[in-house]
Amino acid sequence: GRPCFWLSIHKRESTKARCFEYADSEVHQLLEHLKAIGMGVVIASRCSSEEVEVALCIIDICYRKKGGTDMNLTVSFSGRKGGNCDRIAKYISAEDDLVFFMREISTQPCAGCDYECMSGRCRYRGDGIYSFFDKLSTVDRIFYIVPMYCGNPSALYFILNERCQDYFLHNESRYKEIVEKLYIIGVYGSSEDSPDFLDFFARQYDFPNPGKHILGLERHRYHQKMGDFLLEVEDVRARLDAFTGRQQT
Repeated sequence: GRPCFWLSIHKRESTKARCFEYADSEVHQLLEHLKAIGMGVVIASRCSSEEVEVALCIIDICYRKKGGTDMNLTVSFSGRKGGNCDRIAKYISAEDDLVFFMREISTQPCAGCDYECMSGRCRYRGDGIYSFFDKLSTVDRIFYIVPMYCGNPSALYFILNERCQDYFLHNESRYKEIVEKLYIIGVYGSSEDSPDFLDFFARQYDFPNPGKHILGLERHRYHQKMGDFLLEVEDVRARLDAFTGRQQT
């Protein structure tokens, strides 16, 4: 048959699986299986590779959650590969959790447009950002690990922040849900030198209990230099375990 791609999936006990008539036999078999376990599926023949990726990811998440397994999504906003943020992202994540590095996600900054998102559809919706936000709605908890560059959150964080406008203007009901399960880990020098760094996130998301949703890790507190790694410090690991509920091994 003609090629088909996964477009979306959602849990809805009363929904029957639907597909186009040219779906091949393997697709039909999988649809019937998903329908039997209470999943509703839609298939389309024309969608971007990013949409295919997020749909397959959501299918995988739904399978795991059907078995009662919680799943977290962690994002490193560092531009440096293998640095503190990347290491922390891997440390706090269980084997089945999702870990993303924002520098690796295909992202077009807010530039060179006519504000199409304000009245219609962002001209860059085909890149990785819109699909990324779709993933956020499917997991139990979200951890953003954000480094401080030049006294501010990294540029990768601001790119995501600006691009979220198109998504939430069209999915307004999801904003509160996503914020409620969002947790920020800020990696920076010290609160003495940068007293407003963590407050930035508290103001942006208006967390009712900022201490529950925001953890600051100060390198200077542990007398570390730029080339040192925070996870080498036992107190840092203990604070991360307590903040994330990570089971020590």
